[in-house]
Amino acid sequence: MSFDGRTRMGDKFERETEDIFRRIGFSTKRNIFGKDLNGRRFEQDVLAEKGNFRIVVQCKDYSKFPTNSLYEVMDKLREDGEKFNADRLVLIITGNNKKIDDKMIKFARNKEIFLWNENYWRKIQNMDLIPLAEEIGRNLEIKDILKYIEEKEKKQIARIKEALKELKNPKLKDEIYSDLEKIKFSDETKKEIGINKIENKILIYKQSDLEHETKNRVEDIEMEELFNSINNKNFSFDRKYKIFKKIQEEVDLSESSNRTLNFEKIKTYIDKQEKDIKNQLLRTKIIKFFVGLGISTIIFIILWRILI
Repeated sequence: MSFDGRTRMGDKFERETEDIFRRIGFSTKRNIFGKDLNGRRFEQDVLAEKGNFRIVVQCKDYSKFPTNSLYEVMDKLREDGEKFNADRLVLIITGNNKKIDDKMIKFARNKEIFLWNENYWRKIQNMDLIPLAEEIGRNLEIKDILKYIEEKEKKQIARIKEALKELKNPKLKDEIYSDLEKIKFSDETKKEIGINKIENKILIYKQSDLEHETKNRVEDIEMEELFNSINNKNFSFDRKYKIFKKIQEEVDLSESSNRTLNFEKIKTYIDKQEKDIKNQLLRTKIIKFFVGLGISTIIFIILWRILI
């Protein structure tokens, strides 16, 4: 016997039923088909699995139906359930609560079928996660199974978390958390994985900030050593400026180091202007001196000739 979970457009009833089981940690398929050993095809609406534990669900939306039809549906569900190796069979009937009374529910239970009417189905739809898990555990008599599977899930997550502690690279951890999110865990486990992923992202950002800060600190030390080396040489201002420009063009510097280098270039330019002004003043003084000396010489010659 084989079966598959071919995807097709299911109605709202089936999708919402599937969601109930998915919320409490079951992996689910809708509109599952199979073939028995004789090649006869059969179908059920929802298959919910947790580990090796399997629940088959038949969804029937009736406004009116003959009682005999319900009995036939039960017999068909039992027959298909055996082929699916189901541990629990659930039949959900909407649209006719009056006929799905306690007597009918008890009758179905005697056939090893858990019968839910519309009132019960809508009630559990509106439950929060923990009450929902407890109610389905009680109704389907699988509390111990749910508890065992949840404990197994927790142990698996605990082992993974312990292994992740030895992994020093937070980026690799983030990839693993992303892979874990793809696995069909219970809502609580998914929430825990999501929280751990956020905490790990914070660690990634902190590490990135630390690496950036360390890089800047190393750059600052290197730049300071470089500036000291350049300033201790007897380079001209033009040569210094060219060296700073070459560093900026060829070295991948941080924004901070680039700013420092630009300040150093401006400082070099200012020093050059200051020296140019001093040189210009000195030249002016020399010119004035020689001009004054020339006038004095001329006056001296004139007077000398008059006196002679």
